[in-house]
Amino acid sequence: MSATGDVRQGHLGAHLVGGAEYRVNQFLWLAGEVQWSSVPDALGQVGIGQTFGESNLGGTTFRVKVFVGR
Repeated sequence: MSATGDVRQGHLGAHLVGGAEYRVNQFLWLAGEVQWSSVPDALGQVGIGQTFGESNLGGTTFRVKVFVGR
């Protein structure tokens, strides 16, 4: 509940994830992932969105993994 009353809004968003693995040798694997999300116009005109000039509640994440073993 906000200071001015009950606020209920819905926003349509998108979420994509992709990745790959590469075998370096018998016991070592490298893997990577990319995650992207977007929720346009989810941040309003007041608060943190206005402070940083943002309106999209989303972003991109990169992950790198190293696997050792069989």
